[in-house]
Amino acid sequence: MNEAHIRAIVSTMTLLDEALDEFQSIAEGREAETVFYRQRNGFTTAQRGKLAVGVSEIRSLMRGLRDALDVRPDGRDARNLVWVHCAVLCDYLQEVAGPQLLRYGVPDPEKADLATALMREIEARLQSLGDLSSSGGTVGPLDGVAGPTEEEAGNSHGSV
Repeated sequence: MNEAHIRAIVSTMTLLDEALDEFQSIAEGREAETVFYRQRNGFTTAQRGKLAVGVSEIRSLMRGLRDALDVRPDGRDARNLVWVHCAVLCDYLQEVAGPQLLRYGVPDPEKADLATALMREIEARLQSLGDLSSSGGTVGPLDGVAGPTEEEAGNSHGSV
């Protein structure tokens, strides 16, 4: 196999390995609840055990593939992950703010303005995190980026 074949296989296996990492966390009982995301773990104890075994079996096969191809694990710096997510998410935020909302129908102007302002603030903070990731700095205050007050944030509920 040539280098392009190996890169394609390694890229796919890396994505699979990242998904298996998530599956392993679920097998360990992980549930998540954040601002816009709620994940409940509906697996029974027996199913979680089978999920963990399945993850282990797939990873064993992956190790065999890695050894057969004589490749080493892909070393990634978490800063790269943060930077990529920030860049992609900033693009996504631009797609659902301001005039772009009209693609989905005419929104309530007041809620649209509030949602757009909050999304612009989120975008600014994501850009700060992305800059932090690309500069190798340390996490600290986000250099003068002022967010909404607790009251303003609490008033942002509802549909746009």
